[in-house]
Amino acid sequence: MEKDTYGLALNQAIADLEKALAKRDDLDSEREQAETLVDNLRYAIFGLATLAGQDAKTFQQKHPDLFPELIDPDTGLTDAVRQVLESARRDWYSAVKMRDTLNERQYDLSAYKNVLASLHTILKRLADNDEVYVNTRGGKTLYRHKLPSLRKSK
Repeated sequence: MEKDTYGLALNQAIADLEKALAKRDDLDSEREQAETLVDNLRYAIFGLATLAGQDAKTFQQKHPDLFPELIDPDTGLTDAVRQVLESARRDWYSAVKMRDTLNERQYDLSAYKNVLASLHTILKRLADNDEVYVNTRGGKTLYRHKLPSLRKSK
């Protein structure tokens, strides 16, 4: 009798897990659609702001709650990289993905002759300082933010 009860409970737990996973997948899809809409609207707003004679920094200062991911143009490249990593603590970044993310966040990279070389150097330095996790996938080195409490003390 007891085995039947546990078996029924096991089957119910499996069914509940399947439902929860399906719901999570649906929510992930909805979130992805919402993120795409937000990105498209931000892109449109910056285009319209430019046409209206407003620069990105001034516009961002007027509406900081709408553009929290944007990086202040006066921020140095190393600190801009840190901001990206800290804002997406679970994401892994290659130098290419970092460059693309900085561009998406309206960070001006035009002053750098070889942006990818600069980013590789910065990411390696952050790794040497134990500020990031390092992983290799498909021959590419990836970096992810490491909480200060998990860093080795020097």
